[in-house]
Amino acid sequence: MLGTRRHKSLREHSAHMNYQTFKPHPDLAALVKCYWTLEAPAQKEVQRQIILPDGCMEMAFILGDDIKRYTSEDEFIIQPVK
Repeated sequence: MLGTRRHKSLREHSAHMNYQTFKPHPDLAALVKCYWTLEAPAQKEVQRQIILPDGCMEMAFILGDDIKRYTSEDEFIIQPVK
């Protein structure tokens, strides 16, 4: 993670996930809105989550298990692509 200063806004803790946002360094603030992390424990049964577009480009670094990105009701691709 490049940002080192913790953003005071959204911070969510639960038994299932830990989501945090961080402000970028001032030199990158014109290009980067924020950095975020999401940590979630492995689960045997997972639920699909809908992600609504927000108009921002995102770059993902998947450091744990691969994820399924559904392209239709029953079709998906595995990410990251190897």
